[in-house]
Amino acid sequence: MDRTACVDLPAFPLQLLQKRQPDEAGFPTVVVEEDRPQARILWACERARAKGILPGFRYGQALSLSAELRAGVVAPKEIAEAIQRVAELLRKLSPDVEPCESEPGVFWLSGAGLRQLFPSASAWGRAIEKATREAAFTAGIAVGFSRFATYAVARAAPRLLVFRDAEAEQKAARSVPLDRLSLAPELRDAVARLGVHTLGGYLKLPPGGVLLRFGREAFRLHELAAGARWDPLRAQHPEAPLEVRVELDDPESDATRLLFLIKGALQKLLGVLAARKLALSALMIELSFSRAFGEQREHLEPAEPTLDDRVLLRLVHLRLESAPARAAVRGIALFADGVPAHASQLALFLSGPRRDLHAASEALAQLRAELGEQGVRKAVLRDGHLPEAQFAWEPLGKLEAAKPRTGLPRVLIRRIHAQPIPVQARGGVGNIRNDGWLISGLEHGSVLRFHGPYLASGGWWTSPKVAPLEQLAPPLPQAMPALPLSGAPPLRGSACAAPLPQRPRALEQVSQNPRAAVPTESPHRPSLRLISTTSVPPQPVAPLLHDQHLPARKAAGAAPLEPETPARDYGFADTRRGECLWLFYDRARRQWFIQGAVE
Repeated sequence: MDRTACVDLPAFPLQLLQKRQPDEAGFPTVVVEEDRPQARILWACERARAKGILPGFRYGQALSLSAELRAGVVAPKEIAEAIQRVAELLRKLSPDVEPCESEPGVFWLSGAGLRQLFPSASAWGRAIEKATREAAFTAGIAVGFSRFATYAVARAAPRLLVFRDAEAEQKAARSVPLDRLSLAPELRDAVARLGVHTLGGYLKLPPGGVLLRFGREAFRLHELAAGARWDPLRAQHPEAPLEVRVELDDPESDATRLLFLIKGALQKLLGVLAARKLALSALMIELSFSRAFGEQREHLEPAEPTLDDRVLLRLVHLRLESAPARAAVRGIALFADGVPAHASQLALFLSGPRRDLHAASEALAQLRAELGEQGVRKAVLRDGHLPEAQFAWEPLGKLEAAKPRTGLPRVLIRRIHAQPIPVQARGGVGNIRNDGWLISGLEHGSVLRFHGPYLASGGWWTSPKVAPLEQLAPPLPQAMPALPLSGAPPLRGSACAAPLPQRPRALEQVSQNPRAAVPTESPHRPSLRLISTTSVPPQPVAPLLHDQHLPARKAAGAAPLEPETPARDYGFADTRRGECLWLFYDRARRQWFIQGAVE
């Protein structure tokens, strides 16, 4: 339904005044700009217009035309609040509503996409008429095709008009008297002296002459009425309410933890206020309990509007001490009232440091006092072969400011376990399959894809002469039978050197303690040697760590490794639950382990 509707609440401030003074509804009434005899009349009712009283007259001049004239002042704040209420009412009938900025009480609605709700334009118009009548407003409603034509027809008379085609709409708009439109009194009187009293007569004037004689505003009105100026509907959508809600997984009754949860929600709320250039003048806290206890509401007001969370948290802390929660809390909601903020408040909020190193150092000192000097540690890189030996934990003395580097490529992060987790024996142990193999029960889910294996062997840096990478694990001749290795995964394809995957720039230990980031990789640490597989016909590979197989390896021309040298087959398994697990097969133990996960 490609239609446009215009709703005109004629003399909207006047209707608000009549609602405020219902006893004077039978008298001619006007709204003046201020309470004095020479105040200008802004709006006049139909009874006043019938006596010749028009907007722009002085109140004293209007009294000479009607001794029964009543007048009043309607504050701009009252008008703005009423406009918002009417706009919310009309948004139930169309999501795109534009209140007119220059004329209070004029609204445009878009009918796009409403065919499923209203079978016809007439049904939509009747729904708008019913809504305004139930709100106790007198309204002129026009449903048509163009923005200005519907405006002119709606201003002509307080009734509902629905046009079937654009030609009928334009014909009705041309017959609208000019005194029904919001023309400046000087322009209205000037064109009246030319014998022009309707919009159709005004359109017969030459556009160039209107611009030269009456100015830009008169020319703009002429273009809008003629359809020569593009004037789309500019809908105003309401802003999201100033509120933040937190739903708790488990009921919380501890006041300290509740204060911590409220602090996080309050900082989000203050961020929304600062983005709208507002300061918090009042805060309402709503604590939700189980159905038996209902809700608890607390209202707080700072001494002055502020964006300082520390001031507000002190008030919240005092209120929670004086009026503690009467039961375990299941949800927290914060609501704010905002007022325009000063530039200094916004500058302080936006430029303030997001991390307080002094407060963080104090918190870490409290943890060390409670848990001991080893209770707070940081991870540092170490030279080692095994992944779990490539970093160590040292006591954290002083927290330094972060120095992020820019322009670096994004890399994957591997989180490793302090101790590798052995994989439980399920089915064919040591044989990776992509057919639903469960790594560790139902915790991680079945394996969808497995990448690898990659052979990592250590101890090579201690030898004065290092054999070439191709000689570490060469393929065995086809005539040699495959040496049995119980539980080991068969390596498919010939072994060849593969480029080293980029080592993650951060590692984190996965344990019962909180995760702590590991510093950036040292460029001097030796890297692991990896052997990957290619898609050539399968050839068996002998195990590397068993003395009984060393003669066979020497016969094949392979460089022997010490029996104590650790060798692992690493791989990456994508599970059904969306995880990427980092696995390895320990050849000495003949066991698969979970080394960590990749993010």
